[in-house]
Amino acid sequence: MPFKNVTFPNLKLIHGLQKSVAEDTTFIKNARQNLEDRVKKSKWPQYSWAYQGRAISRADMEELLAFYNDVEGTHYSFKFSDPDYPELNSALLAHSTGTEWFLNIPYDTNTAGRHPIFHVNTGSLSVTVDGSPVVINSFSVNSDGLPVISVLGTVGTEVVRVSGPFWHAARFNMNLDWSLTALDQSNTPSYVTTNTIQLVERFEY
Repeated sequence: MPFKNVTFPNLKLIHGLQKSVAEDTTFIKNARQNLEDRVKKSKWPQYSWAYQGRAISRADMEELLAFYNDVEGTHYSFKFSDPDYPELNSALLAHSTGTEWFLNIPYDTNTAGRHPIFHVNTGSLSVTVDGSPVVINSFSVNSDGLPVISVLGTVGTEVVRVSGPFWHAARFNMNLDWSLTALDQSNTPSYVTTNTIQLVERFEY
């Protein structure tokens, strides 16, 4: 699971972003009994994103190409800030054990989720316990492979909420192609049109 600690560039590609979520399941049909077995291949729902192909500046294309080469195309995963939900906003956390709380994307304001967050900057997170600000003791991945934060003094009966930015781990899910859209008087490309930029979530860190 090769992961590289670099962040997808903030290019002018957000318009027309398509986001999907899938539960990775394999279906095995039993023709004799007209039944099917279902094998769940991932513990968690998996996001994917697609930026529609569009004209961007040559400078943005060069930045995107440099990043694509840096992560070796589809080989390395990297950090990606989801434009649809870039920050936790007073997200409710579920208790794990002791002073530890699962760090997951919530379903809604009052429902803790199960989609794990492996990439945070703890210095940029703010946490409240029963409405009062507190300091995070630590962030870690527990023995079950789940991300947790430790909030000193909690026992599991409190209401713990967290706010702040986080990142998904994602990788490219396509080859990078582009065409020359506009050239200046010197025949130097000024704008290019990309193919659809497809990213798929990986639970790596």
